[in-house]
Amino acid sequence: MAALKTYLNGYCTGTNIGTSYTLADIAEGAAINNSNLSSYVNKANALPHVSGLSAPSEGASITAAYYNNIVNKVKP
Repeated sequence: MAALKTYLNGYCTGTNIGTSYTLADIAEGAAINNSNLSSYVNKANALPHVSGLSAPSEGASITAAYYNNIVNKVKP
């Protein structure tokens, strides 16, 4: 998540897109809560080439495939 945060913040700052979303630091091995993940999804969806990402419902499992889907949409 740290790499995704760095990429999103850098891209959005450089293009002045989606800069109103603040991304939380999510430590390796820590639980990811829905509001933190939603901020990542919202910031990614603010990019002009990304749409349709949604955060899983509260309590749902987040797999590597879900994370990879975000990365693939953000950085094709």
